[in-house]
Amino acid sequence: MRKLILSIILFTSLNTFSQEYHNNVMVGLSSEFTIISFGYEYIYQNNKHPKTTHAFGLQMGYNEEFIINIFGYDEPKKKFITLTGHYSLNFGTSGSKLELGIGAGSIGEAIGVYPLIGYRLLSPKKNKFSLRVTANYPIFLTNRPKTLLIPFGINLGVNY
Repeated sequence: MRKLILSIILFTSLNTFSQEYHNNVMVGLSSEFTIISFGYEYIYQNNKHPKTTHAFGLQMGYNEEFIINIFGYDEPKKKFITLTGHYSLNFGTSGSKLELGIGAGSIGEAIGVYPLIGYRLLSPKKNKFSLRVTANYPIFLTNRPKTLLIPFGINLGVNY
């Protein structure tokens, strides 16, 4: 928990190096290792490259073991808390942006990394709706859990 708070403070303090920034709070469905998640992003635009924005994100979510039972014996499913983080570059001048990045996270004791490609709708004005649709599939560095991993996700949020 201490590392999470320090990371959020670090991301929000980056605004001294940027021209324009947004904080984004979002809810995700099947996004980055999770069935449902809650996340925070710090998005800023560099002075030297106005068509490029950088996004740092942290998400905490929920996933559970995926077991198909044909003969009726119902085992209890394991439930997992997921923690993920990502960095992405967003290309575009208006509110619509192409997103390319990389992320890493954990499901229980399993750790994985994933490439990230997506579409982001982010208003240049604050206190507006944001949308993020991504495609990613993790590469596990440790034993892969028996969870259902959907390679597409959607995040809905508000920037401030």
